[in-house]
Amino acid sequence: PAALEFQRIFFDVRDDLRTNRYESWIDLFDTYSSVLEGGRAVMERIPYRILTGRDGFSVQAFLTKHGLVVPREWIFDAKQFRNKVEGFEAIQAEMGRDRSYVFLDDNVMHLAALLPLGVQCYWATWGYSSQEHENTAHALGSRIIRCGLDDWTERLLGAIGE
Repeated sequence: PAALEFQRIFFDVRDDLRTNRYESWIDLFDTYSSVLEGGRAVMERIPYRILTGRDGFSVQAFLTKHGLVVPREWIFDAKQFRNKVEGFEAIQAEMGRDRSYVFLDDNVMHLAALLPLGVQCYWATWGYSSQEHENTAHALGSRIIRCGLDDWTERLLGAIGE
């Protein structure tokens, strides 16, 4: 309950900042802009969906700022789902359960939760990580593939045979 209350307050504050100081708000995301060219290459080649712990409007605004147009219904966000497993199950319901899925996330705990669903998991080590994340990644071994800013695109495209 405390986490849900924090999330509600967080989104309220974010919405206020976005509404009243849009340029300052959108510039907060520029830290992620180095990922976009690789993302563009992946998005042009494979069917994809975005599953995020952020709100979909923010993700779509950031992508649009950098010239990537993603249909809103392809962004599965924190306002729709409590966790990545629920969001992933919604993606499977939309795209089909009889296909293989590759998932990239910067939180290894999210990846660990998806492994039982048969997802090929890639840990984007450029994001948030803690000692607990490192321990989890070590315990899971080769079931989670570690990748960085310099090789994540090639790893993902290699996983799907591109």
